[in-house]
Amino acid sequence: MCNIKKGDLVVAKKGRDFGKTFLVVDVEDKFLYLVNGKERKVSKHKKKNAKHVKKVSNASLIELVKKINNGESVGNKTVYRNLKAQTQKIQED
Repeated sequence: MCNIKKGDLVVAKKGRDFGKTFLVVDVEDKFLYLVNGKERKVSKHKKKNAKHVKKVSNASLIELVKKINNGESVGNKTVYRNLKAQTQKIQED
């Protein structure tokens, strides 16, 4: 089992999404469900094997994930902006 949980930020290590940052919206056994608000929309998340991603940091957007999982309206633009802001914050540190 991996140490990645809902709300974590990850970077794809394999596949056509290589190098892109994603938000984990769900975890199921060895698979993660990822969104980034651009290519991978909230309505059509990406299912990816956990060993093909790397956790970026301990940064988490759990409040955003809770809204998505509760069925509240969260736009792709909101996900993209939060992900971009969090990524920039990580790069500054």
